[in-house]
Amino acid sequence: MEQRFEVAKMLKQNKVYTEIMQKTNASSATISRVNRMLNLGTGRLGEILEQMEDKEETE
Repeated sequence: MEQRFEVAKMLKQNKVYTEIMQKTNASSATISRVNRMLNLGTGRLGEILEQMEDKEETE
């Protein structure tokens, strides 16, 4: 699950699939699934990422 959060962060930063694959060892299928969740899902994943970013900034 942690890998998917890292993939999601990188997708939100507009990183390309090849770079994400190299840095996270995620498959293109995983990256594609996460991308669909971000773009077509309920929006909850994006909210969680924002909360995580806010928490990191305050620490």
